[in-house]
Amino acid sequence: MTGEIRPNANAYLLNRQRERRMLSSFLVAGFDVTWANRRTFSGTSVTVCLLKANESLKETYGFEYEIVLIYSKYSSLEPRTLRTVDHVFSTDPAKGRVEPMWYFLISEAEDTIDWVSSYLAEHKESRIVVPFISADLCDKKIDEWTVRNQLQKHFFLLDRFKYTLPLKEDTYFFGRNTEVNELLDFTKRSENAGVFGLRKTGKTSVLFKLKRLLESDERFCVEIFDAQSPSLRKRSWNQLLQYVIKLTLKRIGKNIDLYFNDLDASDHFTEAIKLFFKNSSFERLTFVFDEIEWITPGTTKNEHWNEEFLEFWQAVRTAQSQIPKFNILVAGVNPALVEDSRFGPYQNPLFGIVTPIFLCGLKNAEVEDLVSKVGKLMGLNFTEDAINYLIEQYAGHPLLTRLACSTVAELAKAENEKFPIKVHKGRLEKQRNLRDGELVFYVRHVVDELERFYPNEYALLEMLALGDYQGFKDSTARNEASTHLYRYGVVSNPEFPYVTYDVLREYVALENARREGRAWKMKLIALEE
Repeated sequence: MTGEIRPNANAYLLNRQRERRMLSSFLVAGFDVTWANRRTFSGTSVTVCLLKANESLKETYGFEYEIVLIYSKYSSLEPRTLRTVDHVFSTDPAKGRVEPMWYFLISEAEDTIDWVSSYLAEHKESRIVVPFISADLCDKKIDEWTVRNQLQKHFFLLDRFKYTLPLKEDTYFFGRNTEVNELLDFTKRSENAGVFGLRKTGKTSVLFKLKRLLESDERFCVEIFDAQSPSLRKRSWNQLLQYVIKLTLKRIGKNIDLYFNDLDASDHFTEAIKLFFKNSSFERLTFVFDEIEWITPGTTKNEHWNEEFLEFWQAVRTAQSQIPKFNILVAGVNPALVEDSRFGPYQNPLFGIVTPIFLCGLKNAEVEDLVSKVGKLMGLNFTEDAINYLIEQYAGHPLLTRLACSTVAELAKAENEKFPIKVHKGRLEKQRNLRDGELVFYVRHVVDELERFYPNEYALLEMLALGDYQGFKDSTARNEASTHLYRYGVVSNPEFPYVTYDVLREYVALENARREGRAWKMKLIALEE
């Protein structure tokens, strides 16, 4: 059924013959134009239309909301055009009303298709763009397949599940509302907090999300430092204080000429933060140290941090005692650096002043949201039983869940299946061995630091993976090493403990068998035991 231009759109489009000609292909494809107007952002103007798909299109592509269509009148495409698009999505009437993860783009540029493909390949967190050259829509015979073919070609083109880096934008960030809100509350009160969890559970993505939210308010300044960077961890404690301050003052166009020697570094650090507040409009300052194990005693690669950890954090704590609007956040795998009262003979300066927050897997509803929305962009319609199976297998671990879904798409493409496809539990069960074989590298990465730096916790995880429930319960009765496993969400409740990630349990059991030279996963108990 051919669509129509509704009154709210017709008023703008009435005397715009070129736009109306371009929209004809969308009308015959089954879209109504519900709204149209011009939007300008940072000197770039575009025509914005909202389209509503008919029932056939909704059924085929899983459209739930209206769809944004952008027309750029310029003869070339530039990144600023897409920044204007981002502004359109964040303002009325599109905000909260349209499909949030993709849009149509019509441009006068002759290289529109190639430019968009190149841009999306480089900017993997961008919204999906279905591109059109305006001349193709105006000069060719109007045909419903003009739009549908382009949808089929570009809508399912990119694998948005297979993204392993921390997320710096909101487009593909799902869930974590509880944890982010907790961190917001701590930071707004200038209180210290820590984010802890297994590798690849999204700690760094949460920190970037927090930074975006806080810095949307001009009163907040947030600086994130990656402690695994050699330019950070190789510095001595006083050099690191100077490095941190130098980058922070750069935000307000100030330099600091002081040399942070051993004797004066702490005082200079405090004075520099006071200078920052005096010369800026910021009312709150937050320093975030990610991958904190790299500058923590016992887990650091650089020996000087076994001692200088104390001096560094004593200097930070001294500054906080004088500057109430300055706080710190730390992130890592294990909260020992804020929970242990002493490091060797010395009191831990972070003990009792940092509240730990643990990242478990995503909640069931968050997994459903992630799998359904990103899957739709790739032509994968996951059924309810398939989503429940993914939750059962991967316990909401965001990266493992994403990569499992990515493998489904890759296998379907290898079989030349026509997208979109419906994904049932049966398909996932059939592909399990092949899929989890692809995930082994990432599963190893998830528990690598636990195995290397926290062997007591890993040994308990190993007991459960091997089925030694009694040994696990006996060991946990004698020490508290299991507490973090529960808080990571990797082990179920203490009453009936089990490893919540099926793929992780398999990996840990097989690694134990390989290390001990067994041909099977289960460990035989000696007859006398």
